[in-house]
Amino acid sequence: MLKINHIEKGMLVYEALASETRVNILSLLREKGSLNFSEIAQALSLTNGNITKHLNKLLEAKLISVKLRNTSRGIEKICTLAEEKILIDLFPEEIYEHTYEFELNAGQYSDCEIQPTCGLANTKELIGDFDEPKYFTAPARFSAGILWFTSGWVEYKFPNPVKMGETIKEIQFSVEVSSESPGAVTHYPSDISFSLNGKHLCTFVSPGEFRDRRGIVSPKWWYPEFAQYGRLKIISIDKKCNYLDGNVAGDVTLEEVLKENPETLTFRICVPPDAKNVGGVNIFGKGFGDFNSGIKLRVFV
Repeated sequence: MLKINHIEKGMLVYEALASETRVNILSLLREKGSLNFSEIAQALSLTNGNITKHLNKLLEAKLISVKLRNTSRGIEKICTLAEEKILIDLFPEEIYEHTYEFELNAGQYSDCEIQPTCGLANTKELIGDFDEPKYFTAPARFSAGILWFTSGWVEYKFPNPVKMGETIKEIQFSVEVSSESPGAVTHYPSDISFSLNGKHLCTFVSPGEFRDRRGIVSPKWWYPEFAQYGRLKIISIDKKCNYLDGNVAGDVTLEEVLKENPETLTFRICVPPDAKNVGGVNIFGKGFGDFNSGIKLRVFV
């Protein structure tokens, strides 16, 4: 998530979005995942020179990223979305001086306790067999870009990156999730809970398992009857309270979550067996779903 802490500091973003063509480019990348310059120009009926001007504006605003790729025809410039959401703080109390960022893939959890139905897969194959929790401890699980279970939890452990003299002002996690429904059930709510260092932060009620279309970045071999994509959730916490997608979700503060273990940030994703809606969870990482990203941590100081 791109966070603009002062409204005056967002001019590059506002200028980038003040164009129907550039908004169309973002929509196209949201739909397709990644495209080269020529593909974007062709899709929008623009000249290469014109599309380059618009892409430079989006790049300058950090709304897209561009990577070089060698092909048989030469070097291509590949565009993807750089951010999933934009949050503008109109009444900031703090100015962030620096941001630390970490990312773990879906299978890079530090501990787990899960109940079937369950499974894991990387972009090439299924890891182990369906509905066998023992494979959640297999070494191959570190390559998993998707995992799912009916109830239980997985934990992702990150180091606290702050240095001497720095103070954390906000911690933010992002992850793409959906329910894990049996058969072809579309409406299948699930209470997916998030906690940090043992403190419950919030619960997202997923409406179901999404498979009406293939996930933007999911591999071609991925089973069409399985979860294809999820909803991107932003969980954050500051000195006042905690938030889900920018909305206040509870009164847990940074002081509380850092009091017992200030050196480590342990993020847990859980479907409690006694929840109102025990609809399981799919956790999407790199190579699966819509966002091609793992569990992201950002620490603002």
